[in-house]
Amino acid sequence: MPGFILRRALSRRFSPVAFALGVLLSACGDAGPTEPATPPRVATVDVVPGDTALIVGQTLRFGAVPRSADGTALRDRFVAWRSEDPALATITNDGHLLTLAEGRATIIATSEGVEEAVTLDIVPIPAHSIAVELLDGTLLEGEQVQVTVVLRDSLDRELTGRLITWTSDRPLVATVSAAGIVTAIGEGRAVITARHAELEASVPVDVRSDLGAEVLFDVNDGAAGTPRLYRVDLRPDAAVPTAVFGIPGAWQASVSPDGQRLAFTCTSDGPAICTSARDGSDVTALTSGGAYEDQPAWSPDGTRIAFRRWPQGGTPGPVNPTDVWVMQADGSGQVNITADAPSQHTPAWSPRQADGSYRLVYAEELVQDGFLVSHLVSRRADGADRRVHTALDLRTDEHPTWSPDGRTIVFVRSDATVLGDLWALDVASGETRPLLAVALDGTQRSPEWSPDGRHLVFTSAHEPSEGIVYREQLYTVRADGSQLRKRTNDGLAKENPTWQPRP
Repeated sequence: MPGFILRRALSRRFSPVAFALGVLLSACGDAGPTEPATPPRVATVDVVPGDTALIVGQTLRFGAVPRSADGTALRDRFVAWRSEDPALATITNDGHLLTLAEGRATIIATSEGVEEAVTLDIVPIPAHSIAVELLDGTLLEGEQVQVTVVLRDSLDRELTGRLITWTSDRPLVATVSAAGIVTAIGEGRAVITARHAELEASVPVDVRSDLGAEVLFDVNDGAAGTPRLYRVDLRPDAAVPTAVFGIPGAWQASVSPDGQRLAFTCTSDGPAICTSARDGSDVTALTSGGAYEDQPAWSPDGTRIAFRRWPQGGTPGPVNPTDVWVMQADGSGQVNITADAPSQHTPAWSPRQADGSYRLVYAEELVQDGFLVSHLVSRRADGADRRVHTALDLRTDEHPTWSPDGRTIVFVRSDATVLGDLWALDVASGETRPLLAVALDGTQRSPEWSPDGRHLVFTSAHEPSEGIVYREQLYTVRADGSQLRKRTNDGLAKENPTWQPRP
C-alpha cells in the first residue's frame, strides 16, 4: 500500500506533456501583449448617381461609398452632404435632394476630409401644351393688343416665366413684339404664332383701315399742260385712282366739311377758284378776271373759302406779290386779309377757337440776305390778331396744316441741310420738332390731317414706284409720327393730297 501511494505522488509531480505545455506557455508569456491593427483611411468617395440632369421640384436620394486606397469599401464611415447652391437645390444629411430652381448646382459628399462633387443641371418642368388667346381679334390700324399665352405641364399645371418666341406671317398687316403685343399696321388678316420649344399655337388678327376718308390728289401728266384731279380709296392693298373729271384742268382740291362739294383750282383765263359736286358735276367758277387765284381751303364750318391771289402776268412770289383772301362759299364777299406783307401762300384753317372764331395759318415769304425764306404766321379770318409761329431765318417753313384738335400744326421745313421734311409745331408752347423719327430722303410735300385727326397724308418720292423709278406717291403717318406707310405705288406722280369723307 505505501509503495502505491508513492507512485501516485510521483506521477503528479512530473508529466512529459504537462511539462512541454508549461514550457510553451512560458515562452509565450515572455513576448509581451499583441498591438491592434491600424484601420485603413478613406482615399476616395464614390457618389451615386454622378453628374445628372433633373427637373425643378424633383427629389432624388444620393448614396456615397467611401473607399480605401486599394478600393475597399469602407461602409462604416460617416458621410456628410452639402449643397453649394442652396437656392437651386437642398440636400439632407442622409442624402435626400430637392431641386428648387433652374440652373446648375453642385452637391458635395465629404468623408474624413475627402470630398467628391457632382453637378446637377436643373431644367424647367417641360411644357406639355400651349394655348394663345386674343380678346379682340379685329383691330383698327394703329391699335395694339396683348396676346396672352398659357403653357401647361403634363399634370395641367400652368407654367410661367418661359421663353416664348412670336412671329407674324404678314408684318405689313400686323406686327408682334417679343412681349406678345400686336400692332395693327394695314388692312388684311395676319396670323400671330407663339412658340415654345416644339410647341406652337396661333391666332388670326383682322385689321381694318381707320382711314375714314378717301384722298383726292392731282397729277400733271405733261401732255395736257394742266393737272388732272383724281380720287383714290387707300384701304385696299392695290389702290386704283380714278379721275374726278373727264378732262384736265383741275387741281389743288379742298373738300367741304360734309364731303359733298369740292373747291379746286380750275382754268378760266388763268388759274381761278371753282366748285363742283363731289362727282365732278355742277362746276361753278367763283373767281375770274383781273387776277389769278389758287390754293383754295374750305373753312371747317363750310361757310367760307380761303385762297391765294396775285396779279396776272407773272409767277407768284415777292416780285409778284400774293395775298391770302377769304370769300363766302358762293364766291361773294371777297376780302384780302394779308395786305401788309410781300407774299403769303398755302393758307390752312384752324378748328373753331374758344372765342368762336377761326384762324388761318399760312407761309409768309420774303427775301432775307439774298435768300428767299418763309415762316409761319396766323391771323383771324377777318385779318385781325396776327401771330408769328416760327422764326424768320435762313430756311423755309410752308404747307401748314392745322390738326382737328387745334393743338398741332404740321408743316414742311427746308434749310441748307434738307430739301423738305415734315415738322410739327406745338401751338401752345411754340416748340417745333421733326414729325418723323428718321428723316426721309428727298422732299416731303403737302401734308394734310385726316378729318378724325388720326393720320396725315403727304407725298414723297423717297422710294421707287413700280420698282424702277422715283415718283411722288401718297404716304400716311400717324399723328405721333409712327407707322409710316406707302399707300400708292403706280406711275402717277401725285401732288396736293387732301381727304374726302366717303359717301
